[in-house]
Amino acid sequence: QNGVDAQDRIAAVIGADKVMGGLAFVSGVIESPGVIRYQSEMSALRFGEADGSMSPRGLAFAKAAEEAGFKAELMPDIRAAQWQKFVGLATNAAMCCLVRKPVGVIYHDPDLVEVAKQAFAEVVAVAKAQNIPMPDGIAEGELRRHLNFPPGMYASMFYDLDRGRPIEVESFSGLISRLGRQLGVPTPVHSIAYACLKPHAQGRPAS
Repeated sequence: QNGVDAQDRIAAVIGADKVMGGLAFVSGVIESPGVIRYQSEMSALRFGEADGSMSPRGLAFAKAAEEAGFKAELMPDIRAAQWQKFVGLATNAAMCCLVRKPVGVIYHDPDLVEVAKQAFAEVVAVAKAQNIPMPDGIAEGELRRHLNFPPGMYASMFYDLDRGRPIEVESFSGLISRLGRQLGVPTPVHSIAYACLKPHAQGRPAS
């Protein structure tokens, strides 16, 4: 359920009182059925109520996660946290899928870096147009963070694209493109990424 709109779509079906927004920090790939290969050591969850409350169910989940041995943090503003992650998530997914190369290539090529910088900035601009708080310098910080990723790492959406599976482009660059049009924010990089990847949204047709 990557992206920033999943909880709204789910809440419309089962009710907002049964949903909490969240985000995961993990890099992994399904190597074979039942086998997940981690690409890096990062492993954490952040989640929260739409109204920012420290709810009993949220506190109970955080405690259960801690007892299970992984970090899960109940956030007072999960929307802002989701959008802050989305700056890198949506951009890296678009770049890896368009270029078909890992981060070690993308963020060390000066021409590709300029494209990525613009894509990071577009997500920030769309968030700010919705009055979602974003830290100063977040786009520059995301570039520095991606420079430090393991050089062979790909965005998870690339693996789905490469294997002919459905991809999350509607909730990534597609969402940025649509919101940009609605809010009057130019999003040329994400709009191009969406247009180029949209034909693969449902995966490769079965032969």
